[in-house]
Amino acid sequence: MMGSGEYSKPYAEKIMIVEKRQVTPWHFHWHKMEDIINRGGGDLVIELHNAGNDEGFADTPVTVQVDGQTRTVAAGGKVVLKPGESICLTPRLYHTIYAENGRTLVGEVSMVNDDACDNCFYEKSGRFPAIDEDEPLCICCAMIMKHSSANSTTSKKLVLFGAGNIGRSFIGQLFSHNGYVIVFVDIDKQIIREVNKKHTYYVVIKSNDAANISIKVNNVRAVNAAQSRAVIEEIGTADPIATSVGANALPLIFPAFAKGLKQRLHATIAGQSI
Repeated sequence: MMGSGEYSKPYAEKIMIVEKRQVTPWHFHWHKMEDIINRGGGDLVIELHNAGNDEGFADTPVTVQVDGQTRTVAAGGKVVLKPGESICLTPRLYHTIYAENGRTLVGEVSMVNDDACDNCFYEKSGRFPAIDEDEPLCICCAMIMKHSSANSTTSKKLVLFGAGNIGRSFIGQLFSHNGYVIVFVDIDKQIIREVNKKHTYYVVIKSNDAANISIKVNNVRAVNAAQSRAVIEEIGTADPIATSVGANALPLIFPAFAKGLKQRLHATIAGQSI
């Protein structure tokens, strides 16, 4: 917060990319003053209203500074910034911003904004708006590495160090969805026991406005990280190998990791990917 011991600077700068038809909601700031700069690309359109005493739109003309020149527009009027031009937005000045004629790179040099109490939106909403899902669920699998051996007849296998929330709900889910057997390496005996008992689990995506989505993750098993021989054997026959552990835990997995890779090399297993 501005003026605090953590952050004493009274100014800030940021960069934004504004797509065509991407509209910033009508809002003003109680204290923040900002310069909005069209850094390049298309045209940047700013529509303006003075704020009334009731925090609504006033019907009075709006006067602003555009590159140091005074310009007055009617209530709800537009200022169009060409690349290189800028506008100064003062407190209690409603504005909405969008791009025309292509993607636009926008700079902002401003006073530091207290995000908790310095924003006033014309249409009241929470800090983070809800997402209207207009596309079917699609799991991104760009990170999945294909098995490099065209002659392999066995299932692809991922060895994943770490069976925590990210390991199971994100990485394990992605690879399982694409046909991999998942082998978790972890120290949590309860998780290891449950995984090996059921060989499956569910990831539930919760929603406040719609039904929850349940995704089944199949073909999973787990080994205890303390069982170094078992870990080395799993690494030796893995396709991709991944980690989902904290930085402090990384040194603990390196010895088994290195021995497993050494075994792969000695066995002349081709196509290892990490």
